[in-house]
Amino acid sequence: MGSRIPIQNLYFILCYCSDILPEKQEIEVTDIDKTDLLNLFAEVLVKRLNVFVKKGFYKEYIPYKESLPTVKGKILFKESVAQASMVKARLLCRYDEFSSNILQNQILKATINLLINHSTLKKQLKERLKYLYRYFHEIDLVKIEHTYFKKVKLNRNNQHYRFLLEICRIIHNYSLIDEQSGDLTFIDFNRDGKMNEVFESFVRNFYRMEQKEYNVYQETIHWKIGEIFQGDKGLIPKMQTDMCLVNKRKKIIIDTKYYQEVFEKNFRGEDKINSANLFQLYSYLSNAEKRDLMEGILLYPQTNQEVNMDFEMDGYTIKILTVNLNQHWSGIRERLLQVIK
Repeated sequence: MGSRIPIQNLYFILCYCSDILPEKQEIEVTDIDKTDLLNLFAEVLVKRLNVFVKKGFYKEYIPYKESLPTVKGKILFKESVAQASMVKARLLCRYDEFSSNILQNQILKATINLLINHSTLKKQLKERLKYLYRYFHEIDLVKIEHTYFKKVKLNRNNQHYRFLLEICRIIHNYSLIDEQSGDLTFIDFNRDGKMNEVFESFVRNFYRMEQKEYNVYQETIHWKIGEIFQGDKGLIPKMQTDMCLVNKRKKIIIDTKYYQEVFEKNFRGEDKINSANLFQLYSYLSNAEKRDLMEGILLYPQTNQEVNMDFEMDGYTIKILTVNLNQHWSGIRERLLQVIK
C-alpha cells in the first residue's frame, strides 16, 4: 500500500476478523498513533479485565480421580483393588469439585503472563497486568495451544468471556517470539503477506455484523458441466467465493484483492482492469445459483486514488471499487456500507 494502515484501523480490522464488535472508547488512549498493536491489545485487555475481576470468575464442576485416605465422592472399588490401594489404607475415588481452574480462566492467565514477560510492553501496562495477575492465584498456568480456544464452551452464563478470549486469541495468533532474545512482537501484516486473508475475513465479517438486508456466506460453486464423454468428473475443481450477500431478489458476489496496485499495465503502459480478476468474478456469476439481480464486485484497498467503476457485462452488473483503509474508521464503515447499496 502507499502508506501503512493506522494502528487504530488495524485494531478494528482484526476485531472484525475475530467476529467481535470493537468499542471505539476502548482505544482512546494517549499517543494512539505511536502505540504498536501488541500494546494496544494489551491496553484493551487490561480495561476489560478490570471489570471482569470485580464480577468474579466463572466456575464449573471439574471431575477428579484420586487415591485418598478418606472417602470422597464415588469409590472406584475395582480400580482400588487392582492398584492395591486398599492395602495401603487408601481408596481410589471419583469426585467433582466446583472450581474456577477451568480452561477459559487458564487462557486468560497464560495471556497475562505472556504479556508481563515480554520486554517491549509499556512499563505502566506491565504493572497493571501484574496487579491483575494476583487474582488468578487459584488458576493453573498452562502453555496455550491454538486448539484450546476451540475447546472453550460458552453459554449464557459466561458470555462475558467471549470478547476477552478473542483478544487473547488475537494476541496468541499474531504474536511472534524471538527464540534468542525472548522478545514478543506483533507480526507485520504487509511484510509477512497476511493482509490478503485478513482483508477478506474483515470485509466478510463486517457485512455479517453491520447490515441486515442480506445473508452473508461463502458459496461453493460448481462449473456447469454437461455430459462427461470421457474421464472423471471429480477431477473438475470447484470454486469458492470470498463472500456472497444474498436476499430473495439479489445476489452480490464480492471478491477481495489486496494488491499494491488496482490496475495492471498493458504493453503500452496504460492502466487496465486485471483480466484474471475479472474473469474469476465473471466465472462466479455465470455458474452460481441465480437470483433476479446478479452483481459482482471486485473490492481493493485504495492506493493512489479512489476507483468507482460500474458497468454491465452479459446481463450482470460489475463493479470495480476501492476502500481507503488509511482514513478515519467512520469513513471506512461508511464506504463499505455504500458498496452494497
